[in-house]
Amino acid sequence: MRGPSNLILVRHGQSESNLAQDRSKCGIEEDWSQEFSDRHTSQYKLTTLGREQAKITVGKNNKMRGPSNLILVRHGQSESNLAQDRSKCGIEEDWSQEFSDRHTSQYKLTTLGREQAKITGDYLKEHVLNGNFDRHYCSEFVRAMQTAALLDLPNADWLLEFNLRERDMGILAGHSKQSRKREYGKELRRRERDIFYYAPPGGESIASICIRVDKFLDSLDRNCSGLDVIVVCHGNIMEAFRLRLERMSQYQYRQYKADQANDPTKKIKNCEIFWYSRRNPNSLKIEDTIRFKWSKFIWPINQSSEGWKKISRISFNNKDLLDQITEIPQLVDNNERDLVEFNSGNYTYYSTLANEYKKKSKKLLPAPNDGSSNNNNEKNTQEEEEEEEEEDEIDLLVVD
Repeated sequence: MRGPSNLILVRHGQSESNLAQDRSKCGIEEDWSQEFSDRHTSQYKLTTLGREQAKITVGKNNKMRGPSNLILVRHGQSESNLAQDRSKCGIEEDWSQEFSDRHTSQYKLTTLGREQAKITGDYLKEHVLNGNFDRHYCSEFVRAMQTAALLDLPNADWLLEFNLRERDMGILAGHSKQSRKREYGKELRRRERDIFYYAPPGGESIASICIRVDKFLDSLDRNCSGLDVIVVCHGNIMEAFRLRLERMSQYQYRQYKADQANDPTKKIKNCEIFWYSRRNPNSLKIEDTIRFKWSKFIWPINQSSEGWKKISRISFNNKDLLDQITEIPQLVDNNERDLVEFNSGNYTYYSTLANEYKKKSKKLLPAPNDGSSNNNNEKNTQEEEEEEEEEDEIDLLVVD
C-alpha cells in the first residue's frame, strides 16, 4: 500500500459567503451588494465567527521524486497564433467560416513555425543534453506533434499525452480577438474578476489545467525517476507547469500576468525552452526535487539566457497569510445576535429561521384556480416537507 499513514483534512471557517447564504435563506438579502455579488469566490474572507472557528492548521511537505531533467518546449507559430496576431491589428481575413469552425487541436504550423521548430531542434542537440532524452512526450494537438517531429531529435520515440493538450477556451474558441470583444464583452469583463480561476463557459480555467499537469507530473514521478525527459506542449500548459513546479501562489500568478500585460516580451514565446532540473548547476549534486530552472528563446535571434535560477518556494507564517488578504475589504460579517446564538450552542440558528421563512413564503403563494392540480400540489407539499425534515437533521450553521 502506498500513500500517507494519516491524512487530515480541515475545512475553512465560516466565510462571508456562508453567512450571506444562510441569511438569504431567511429572506435577509442586504449582504448582497453589487460589490459583494461581483466578488470572485476565491476572495471571500472569514467572518468574525469563522476566525474563531479556525483552531487547527495541518500541513506537511511532501518530497517529490521524478526526472533529473525536465525540458519543456512550446510549439512553433501556429495558424491560430498568426491569425490572432493579425486580428489584434484589425486584419480579419484569416477568419473564414472554415477556419473558425476548425477545432483548436487541428491548427498546423505556419512556414515560420516550421522554421522555428527546426532551429530549436538544432539548439537542443547542441546545447541541451546533446538532444538525447530518455522519454519524449508530446501533446496530441497537431501543432505540437508537428513541432516535435521537426525538432528532429536523435532516437526520438514520442509518447502522445492528452493531459498536455492546450487549455479549452469554450465559447471563446474559434473567435478572433476582435470577434471576442464584439460578441463576448461581458465574458471578457468577467475574466478580469479573477484571471486564475476564470473559466469561459464550456472551457477551462488556469486552475483546472494545473490539475491535468499534476496528473502528468505524478506519472513522471512514478515512471521517470532519474531520467531526462522532454515535453512539447502549449503556452498555457507551460504556465501551469510553472505554477506547480515553481509553487507559484495565485497572487504571484496574477502579478506575473500583470507583468506580461505591461511587457509583452515576458509572454511565453513560440518554441521557448524551459529547462527544470534536480541537478545543482554549481555542485552538480542531484537534489531530492526539482530546484533549478533555466529558460531560453531561440527565434528570431539566439537570445542570451539569464542562466540557472534556483526555485524559491515561498512559505507563509500566520501573519504572512493575514497580510496577503488585507487589501480585500470585509463586506459581510456577523451581527451580535449571530455570535450570541452560536456561543450559546445554537448551531442551527439560521437553519431554523430559514425553515420558518420557507413556511411563511408558501403562505403568500396564490392558490390554484381549479382543483385539477390539487393532487400534484399535495404531492409537492409532501416532498417539500420531507426535504425540510432532512434539512433539519443535517443542515448546520456553516454551509456552502
